[in-house]
Order: sequence, then structure tokens, then C-alpha cells
Amino acid sequence: MDSPFSTSTTLTLGFFLCLIAVQSQENVNSGSQSQSPPPVSPPPPPPLQPPPPPPIPPPPPPPLLQFQPPPPPPVSPPPPSPFSPPPPSPSPPSSSSPPPRKLSPPYPKSVQDNRNGSHHGRENHNARHHMPRGKLSHTPKEKRLNLGKKIGLVFVGIGVLLQVFVVTFLVIKRKQLLKAEIRR
Repeated sequence: MDSPFSTSTTLTLGFFLCLIAVQSQENVNSGSQSQSPPPVSPPPPPPLQPPPPPPIPPPPPPPLLQFQPPPPPPVSPPPPSPFSPPPPSPSPPSSSSPPPRKLSPPYPKSVQDNRNGSHHGRENHNARHHMPRGKLSHTPKEKRLNLGKKIGLVFVGIGVLLQVFVVTFLVIKRKQLLKAEIRR
């Protein structure tokens, strides 16, 4: 009585684990189909749309002031620097790489151009504009990781079920072999 009871219990547990895995997989598939397309499509457009506006504001300041032409060249290299950070020209990268990373370069520009409070405001606006871009890029990554975690958990569940079935099969076969040896 003990061996049929343990065999039936093992088979019942395996069956319920299969049902749970199928239900969780259906929930993950239905949730991933409704959630994955919207996060994937919106993130690419925002990074593509923000780079065109920054090049547009820098050209108007040079015509307004004659002393302004030296600062606009450093303002125009920051958009190309994210696309090609390793080997741009030696002098501009040192001046262009700090603006995206830190707000320290706008301070020297404001020191040089104390006359232009509006231009300094535009630089701060550009710096603020760069910050949301980073926040937007982090949000989709988190959503993608969550979807990946769900898929990974589904595979882990399938692996656990396979292990349960293999162990059950081995236990049943072992009992059958032991019974066969006892009869001999």
C-alpha cells in the first residue's frame, strides 16, 4: 500500500505542477503581448527626436552676438560626441565630453558670457533636456528586464517540472526493478 500511495501522490503533485506552469505561462504570454509592444516602440522615437532640437538652438545665438562664435562650436560637438565618443578630435572631446556628464562647462561659459543671461538659461535648458533622455532610457530597460525575468521564470518552472517528472519516472522504474528482483 505504501508504494502505490507514494506513486499516486507523486503523479498527482506532478500533474498539479503542470497545471500551475501552464496557467502561469498563459498569464505571462498574455501580459507580455499587451505590455511589450508599447514600451518597445515609444523609447526609440524620443532619443531620435531630442537630438534635432539642440542643434537648432545653437545656430541662432551666433548671429545675435559677434563674441559668441567660439562657444557655439563646443555646443555643436556634444550631439556628435555621443555617436562617436572614442576618437573625435583631441581638443573638442575634452571640452565637449564634460557638458553631457556634468554641468561644470556651462559655468565657465556663463563666466565668459555674463552679458547673456538668456543664453545661459538655454544651456541649462539643454542640460535639463539631456537629463530626461537618460531617465527615459532607464525606464524601458527596467521594463525589458521585467519581461526577461518573466520569461526566465517560465523556463525555470519548465526545468523544475522536467526534474520532477524525471525523478518520478526513476522512482517508479526503481520500484519496478526491485519488485522484479524479489520475484526471482
